[in-house]
Amino acid sequence: MDDLTFVSKFDPINDDPVEFLDRLRPFYDEHYGKWYQSVDDKGDGGITLDLRTGGWSENEAVVDAMLANQMLRMLCYYSWTRGGQHVFTFDRPTNTTEP
Repeated sequence: MDDLTFVSKFDPINDDPVEFLDRLRPFYDEHYGKWYQSVDDKGDGGITLDLRTGGWSENEAVVDAMLANQMLRMLCYYSWTRGGQHVFTFDRPTNTTEP
């Protein structure tokens, strides 16, 4: 999926995960899969993304694009469960400042 090339440029240390996920979500077909996104309750602004692909190839392409980004895979890929569940955790970017 050529439209997902921006995923390879995402830097999980410095880029805003909210903007990244907002841009990524339209590529995920929620009719066939599930996209669960939540802010961690620790108050640190971390985000958990729980994807259930439903075996749908478009959704698998989104996950494949995310896993092809080595930094994203190493720093954010939390777990995989048989049946197409993929969990990613995103820390708050280090280059943000409080108002």
